[in-house]
Amino acid sequence: MSCDDEAIAAARATLRIQPNAPVAWDGLCSALFMKGMFEEALALNSESIGGDRELLEALEQGYSEAGYSDAQNRIAEVMARRYWESGRPSAFEVALTYLYAGERGQTLEWLERAYQAGDGNMPCLGLPIYDSMRADPRFQDLLRRMNLPQ
Repeated sequence: MSCDDEAIAAARATLRIQPNAPVAWDGLCSALFMKGMFEEALALNSESIGGDRELLEALEQGYSEAGYSDAQNRIAEVMARRYWESGRPSAFEVALTYLYAGERGQTLEWLERAYQAGDGNMPCLGLPIYDSMRADPRFQDLLRRMNLPQ
């Protein structure tokens, strides 16, 4: 069993016990993404979006037009607009959604915003989901400023 498989199993076990555990939801989304299980990741996104019609429409439209990455990109665009309007969701959440979309530049811009805001999730940059970003000098600079391992 791979680390991703173990993470998926652990997150699902947690969600059976505590269905609204945000850390388990995030961990499951990340593990599914890293394993390339995009259909399941989108189904989970759809479920977590719940009654938010605007986000659900963005997901469905993006997916129908261009697949998983576009669905995530459309969700991130809605989240980014909301961030500028109300400060919610956090810049870190927007960055993670852009990461799922494969938008490296946008991910880094939003991570910088999260860093500037002192977001408590920033130490999560050490997690494997960010491995695809590690070679980028801007990401390395962010890690260095946070005193996190390169």
